[in-house]
Amino acid sequence: MLRRAGTVLAVVLTALLALLLLWPQGDVVQRALLDIYLFFLHRGVPTWVTPEVWANALNVVVFVPVAALGVLLLRRRPLHVAGVLVLASAGVELVQFLLDREPSVLDVLCNGAGAFIGAGLGSLLRRDARPEQAVEEAGDVEEDRLG
Repeated sequence: MLRRAGTVLAVVLTALLALLLLWPQGDVVQRALLDIYLFFLHRGVPTWVTPEVWANALNVVVFVPVAALGVLLLRRRPLHVAGVLVLASAGVELVQFLLDREPSVLDVLCNGAGAFIGAGLGSLLRRDARPEQAVEEAGDVEEDRLG
């Protein structure tokens, strides 16, 4: 049940991320970013935290959960998950270029950083879950043998 819920969450996050990154009007995305900037600016965030800083931080953060869920739910190797996400990010930038949006190598680097962070976190979480899993699986084997 938990795995199914996680899979649904991963699909929804990936769809939202794709929608955000591939939205044809870049000005809509820029306006949303400016709204986030102004929201936090009026709540005491220093002025040196510019909309560009927010954009870079968000480009890292949005890939963390997708990568972590890729490692945890798809049970893929962290480097494979991160690599696929970096390639996907590069593909998105290419599509943005074709849509007359402004592609950015920095976006790919930030997305890649988020992918590697998320894949690493997913790997750590999967490793932490293994002892419990092993105990549960051993109990299942014992029940099968006895039952």
